[in-house]
Amino acid sequence: MIRLFLFVILLFPLLRAEINFPDSLIRVSGDTVWYDARCFTIEGKGWTDTDSTFDRLPLRAKDLVPEKVWRLSRNSAGISVDFSTDSKFILVNWTLNNAMISLPHMPATGVSGVDLYRRTGNDSWIFVGNGRPSPTLTSSSVFKDSLKEKAESDYILYLPLYNGVKKLEIGIPKDKNISPAGLFNKEKLPILFYGTSITQGGCASRPGLVHTSIVQRKLNNRVINLGFSGSGKMEIEMAHLISEVDASLYILDCLWNMTDELVRDRVEPFVRYLRSKRPETPILLVEDSKYNYSSPSPKSKILMGIYEKMQKEGLENIYFLEGKELLGSDGEGTVDGVHPNDIGFQRHAKEFIRVIKGILE
Repeated sequence: MIRLFLFVILLFPLLRAEINFPDSLIRVSGDTVWYDARCFTIEGKGWTDTDSTFDRLPLRAKDLVPEKVWRLSRNSAGISVDFSTDSKFILVNWTLNNAMISLPHMPATGVSGVDLYRRTGNDSWIFVGNGRPSPTLTSSSVFKDSLKEKAESDYILYLPLYNGVKKLEIGIPKDKNISPAGLFNKEKLPILFYGTSITQGGCASRPGLVHTSIVQRKLNNRVINLGFSGSGKMEIEMAHLISEVDASLYILDCLWNMTDELVRDRVEPFVRYLRSKRPETPILLVEDSKYNYSSPSPKSKILMGIYEKMQKEGLENIYFLEGKELLGSDGEGTVDGVHPNDIGFQRHAKEFIRVIKGILE
């Protein structure tokens, strides 16, 4: 009787884990068990009431924001799936929203691919591999983690930056185990980035190399990516939406998409609205990055003037990040003079981490 009791106690966590996975989200194919990504922890979302699992704005935003912003919000930039498994072999199937696999200046591995990382310590991660998209809407990749040391390991799977995902499944052999994982400190509020194509990830070679994802891993902090290519223009409706997210820091990096007039008209009302709704949350204004930075651009001077005005008025917790070091000065950090390459994103991440630590610590 005692042995039976101990057996039931040891088995209970496994039974409970199985209950957490509805039959409708699991399928068996040969020797592989496939789990719908909804079985696991989905990070990078500011809202749960989205139209599709991997959308970035709530469904009600469709009638609030410009059509292009809404369309881009269905790109899965910054969204990841977190799980733990004892399997060295991890299979991924993902179905894309559209057939735009790549861009002229950005490879398919970043636009439509997936990235797998494994945690190697409290704040350390190792790249396992990239899942390359196929010419069809549905792609499959097999990851073999040959450097895996522990039986049970935590993984993060980053989703495409410039495409969206309709469905995603993770497969493991029948004799292996898998469970959801909370990889980032839930006691820390997320850092929210709002910006342009650069924030969205143009032109990282793969999803794990955009600066927002690097910041997430380096600071062990949840991050929400609200980058909208060509459409980070600080409409007040976006301030309304962003203020709904209880964040540790709002980062506003929209200058590249804004004219001088838009900066004059929109920045101050945007910031003041956020401050009225979130009196304690720090706000970081970011200057436009240039590889040949010599002096602030005209619109950067306008932004700086707005920042200085609010500082003089005593508006607290408003910060400013110069763009001088975001790309470096050697010309090697960009693909076209504007969008960072992987080197440029590493430099972005270094600067952002330095400033974020100073603000939050």
